[in-house]
Amino acid sequence: MMVIIHVNMMLKYKSGRRENQSMTDQERFELFTKELSELSNKYGIMITSTGGVDIFGDGELADVKYSNDSTSGDLFSYSYKIVNK
Repeated sequence: MMVIIHVNMMLKYKSGRRENQSMTDQERFELFTKELSELSNKYGIMITSTGGVDIFGDGELADVKYSNDSTSGDLFSYSYKIVNK
């Protein structure tokens, strides 16, 4: 099963950084996976993905919609907008 996850995180990073300093892709991904783990535990759904993760810059991705066919075993974004800053 291949799962494609387009990642864009607009989370506040709490580390003593100034608010206007950007997080690194790694920091954003760590926060994303933490929240994804919480969602998995809440709904009893786990995602296995190898390759298929796209990380966009802050504000570059909008209106993401994912497929909702639980019988296919696949999760993919079927609609999203790339926003030019």
